[in-house]
Amino acid sequence: MATDTTRGRLDALVERLLNYGDAGDAGRLTVTATLDLTPDGSGQPPALKVLRQAGREAAEGLEKHQGEAVEDEMRELEEAAADASQRGVLGLVWVAHPVYSGDAQDADPDPGPFTVLELAAPIRSSVHAANGPRVFEVARAGYFDRPVVLVTVDLHTMEVTRVRYGAETASDEVDWPAHYLSKKGQRTGVDHQGGGVVGGDQAGPGHSYVQENRYVENQRHLFSKEASEKLEEFVRADDIVIVEGVDEARQQLLAMVSDGLRERAVQLNAPPHGEDERDRYQRLRALAGEVQLENAAERVEQWFSGAEPNAIGGLEAIEQACVQGRVGTVIVHENATQHLGTAEDARVHESPVDADEVERLLQHALRQGALAIFTDDDRVLEQGGIVATGRY
Repeated sequence: MATDTTRGRLDALVERLLNYGDAGDAGRLTVTATLDLTPDGSGQPPALKVLRQAGREAAEGLEKHQGEAVEDEMRELEEAAADASQRGVLGLVWVAHPVYSGDAQDADPDPGPFTVLELAAPIRSSVHAANGPRVFEVARAGYFDRPVVLVTVDLHTMEVTRVRYGAETASDEVDWPAHYLSKKGQRTGVDHQGGGVVGGDQAGPGHSYVQENRYVENQRHLFSKEASEKLEEFVRADDIVIVEGVDEARQQLLAMVSDGLRERAVQLNAPPHGEDERDRYQRLRALAGEVQLENAAERVEQWFSGAEPNAIGGLEAIEQACVQGRVGTVIVHENATQHLGTAEDARVHESPVDADEVERLLQHALRQGALAIFTDDDRVLEQGGIVATGRY
C-alpha cells in the first residue's frame, strides 16, 4: 500500500490514476472512495454513517461475489477512516481492488488499497465500484483547492503565506521596527529643548514635525518597496492573492507592486480577532472555491453566448474531438456524478446525467492534456453534464 500523507498531491494523484488505467489494469474491479471526514457535534464524521449503504449501491449490477467483496472493502475503509479522523485528517482518498473468489489478479490474499491520500482539508464524499479507478472527485477537489497566497499587512510588517489543501506550504515576512514608521510619539532634539526663537517669540515645534513626517514617509516608502519586492518574488502565476489589513496599509503596499499583481489582489479588512489556524485555512479554502466558481461562470457564459469560437457540445462530438486530440478544456458540472455530499449534507446525491459517460470523457480529455473546469451552472447539465472547447 502506498500512503501519501504530504499535502498538495491531488494533481499528481489524478495523473497516477490515469496512468494506472493505461498500465493494463483498467478492466480490473476497483473501488474509488473519497470521504469528507469533518466531524459533527458528536465528534464523528457523518460520512461514516452512509458508507455501507453507499457501498451496496456502488455494487449494484455486479456479480454477487463481487458485491460482497465491495461490502468487505467498505468495512475496511470504515475502520481506516475512523482512525484517520481521530488523527485530525479531514479528507481521505481510498483506491483499492476488492478481493473476491475467482479474481484472476488475486495472487495476494490481502493486497489492501493501492493508494491512500490523507488531506488536511475535506474532499466531497463518494464511493464507486467499476472497472478501473474514477478521477471525478479528485479532479474536482484539485480545481477548487487552488493555492491561496494570504498577505497580512500593517504599516510596518508584512506576513505572506501560501495555503493549499488546507495547510501552509510556504511563508515569508518583512518586519520593520514600528517606531521608524510611526508619526505618533516621536520628538526631535529641538522639541525636547523647547524650540528656537523666531521673531523674538519662542518657536513651536512645527519645523521639526515637518522633518519627522518626511523621515517617516521615507521609511514607509522603503518598507513598502522591500515588502512589494518580496511579494512579487513569492507569488506564482496560479495563486489567488488575498491582501488583508487596514486600508492605509493595503494601499501603501499595493501602490508599489506591479499592475498585474495589483489587479489580481482581493482586498479584505484585517482578519477576525482570535481566528485560529484551522479557521483561517477553512476561510481561505472557501474563498478559493468562490473564486474558482466565478472563473468557471465566466467560461460557461462565454461558451453559451457564442463567444467561444471552438465550442464543442454533445457527448459524441466531445468524444470525436478527444480522439482527434483537439480538446483544450472540458467544463464539467460538479453534480454530473453520483456522490455522498459533504459533512453538512451527507446523503446519496443521484446524478441527473450519464455519470459513467461523463467520467469516461473526462478521463479521455485529461489524458490528452486538457484542462478540467468544474461549474454549478445547470445549463451544462442540459448538455449532458460536460461541454468542451477545442485547441483549434
